[in-house]
Amino acid sequence: MDFSAICLEIATKLHNAKIEKGHIPKDLYQATATQLMDAVFTGTGKKSFQYGDRNNLLLAHLQNNIYSFSAAKSLTEMKLFNELLIDKDGNPKSKAQFRNDVAATGAVFNKNYLATEQANALACADAAVTWNQYNDDDWLQISTVGDDRVRPEHARLDKFTAKKSDPVWLRLWFPFDWGCRCVVIPGSEKNQTKDFKTSQMLTDAKIPEQFQRNTGIDKVVFDEEGHPYYKNSFNEQKELRADVNYGMHSVSKIYADNIFPAAEKLESKGDANSWWADTAGSLKGHFDVADHSGISVRFDNVFRVHVMEDNKDRRFKIITNLEDIVTDPDEVWSIKENGKLINTYIKYYEDFPYTVQTEDCRAFTMYAYEHKAKLNEQSIKMDRRGILLFRKN
Repeated sequence: MDFSAICLEIATKLHNAKIEKGHIPKDLYQATATQLMDAVFTGTGKKSFQYGDRNNLLLAHLQNNIYSFSAAKSLTEMKLFNELLIDKDGNPKSKAQFRNDVAATGAVFNKNYLATEQANALACADAAVTWNQYNDDDWLQISTVGDDRVRPEHARLDKFTAKKSDPVWLRLWFPFDWGCRCVVIPGSEKNQTKDFKTSQMLTDAKIPEQFQRNTGIDKVVFDEEGHPYYKNSFNEQKELRADVNYGMHSVSKIYADNIFPAAEKLESKGDANSWWADTAGSLKGHFDVADHSGISVRFDNVFRVHVMEDNKDRRFKIITNLEDIVTDPDEVWSIKENGKLINTYIKYYEDFPYTVQTEDCRAFTMYAYEHKAKLNEQSIKMDRRGILLFRKN
């Protein structure tokens, strides 16, 4: 990723007052997220998992966190870039001086900081997968690398042993700090550590508050409450939106400027049920589809009943498009509600945009953004919010 070119393009637009406050530059956002997701994939060892594998849901949550972090970091950079427009005497800087200052600041964020962030993303993803591979009755042991680079405070934790079910692991899990190389390995009951206090261990090991958690449990790489990027940006941008923050056109304009393919349509509910039975094995069966990024999405009988029985808007007619929507979407949005991950896959068809929505990787609804044979722009506007995981254009 050529971050220097991206930052210089941003500098030119800022100097020409072509970027509004709160805007997240597409290339900066995507380049940051891509670099960090590559580190996550290295840490998990795979880019995709089966639906029943705990790492499938883990990866979906990590993806949301990485893109959320990229948005927060991009907004933080843009805030600092804007401050560079004026010199210490309060005068506007020349274009050349401003470009140089943005380039220097961008290098700190997208070379120095990013290298540390990538290492942390890899370590956290590895730590989360490690957590998932053990059962509650397994004994776990902290292990340092054992060389002269081990921090003395982390050396205090070496060989600490407790059952996975012990609440100590809620706050004591690697990595313990930026650049930490400690790991957790299988332990033994005979080596269990007794008479310890979690709070004292955290203090003695000098573990920063934002690292006092377990990525395998909270499914988060970067602390969305404690990290400075979030404090610098999301305090102002409570909820990111397609037009205000991502610079995306309204759906009406998207349709005015593009031609989209026709969707498949079924004639009857009987045809829809026959298609479902063929695909799922039976009316009460289920099937999984790997989405555009490799996350496995489950379509089960609860979904079928909701789409074909509970709703009277004849959405059964469009059910055969569900795989096309999740594997080749035009946009994918992600939000968290009550700890659940809600992903919205949107695809534009000739008549209307269609969506499939999932909760923690299980599809729970699909529908067309249609109301009385017209585009329901208010409805899709409400869904085009949160963390943008993917945009085709």
